[in-house]
Amino acid sequence: MNSRQSLSHLCLREDAQKKIGGLLSVAPDIVTIVLCDAEFWPAIEQEIKVMKPIIDLIADEESHNLSLTSYMLGLIWLAKTISQLPIEDGDDVDFWQHTKAVFNQRFS
Repeated sequence: MNSRQSLSHLCLREDAQKKIGGLLSVAPDIVTIVLCDAEFWPAIEQEIKVMKPIIDLIADEESHNLSLTSYMLGLIWLAKTISQLPIEDGDDVDFWQHTKAVFNQRFS
């Protein structure tokens, strides 16, 4: 089961839809977003595309206990990777432009 199915399944549970013992396991606005907002899943997928290189860099640096120089080279690789991410059909162009502008500002 992928994350979309898992989260949707969680939001469909009885305790996410109806209070049990006066409590909900998932906030109602989250249930509405996950189940009804057509823009939610494409936005999450686009954010994952940006976050994956960041997570990969962190994992690589932690697993190898590298030097500051190696870490700086990793940050340069990260900035290059993010600046070259393609805009695909359905992507939020404003999100890409903002993300790339932030990275360009930090690494210029």
